[in-house]
Amino acid sequence: PLLQYADPDAYAPALAYQERDAEAELAMFAAIREQMAGILRLVPQESLGRYGVHSKSGLCTLEEVLEKCVWHLQHHVKFIEENRGALG
Repeated sequence: PLLQYADPDAYAPALAYQERDAEAELAMFAAIREQMAGILRLVPQESLGRYGVHSKSGLCTLEEVLEKCVWHLQHHVKFIEENRGALG
């Protein structure tokens, strides 16, 4: 399938990240992570090798997409934790 790229810089200003509650954001990440873990446990191992075509990155497997998603979430959590620490 086609996996469409979405430019985060195009919609980030409307999301007002700097005005959102860090604790609520971390709780949201935890809830989404728990929900997705349950869904992904049901995905057969052989499905991780299925290919899609990302509109920016090209051919990629489901496993590669998931690895990138995990990295992306960890990237955001790092910034949330830094901001929370700076706020005391």
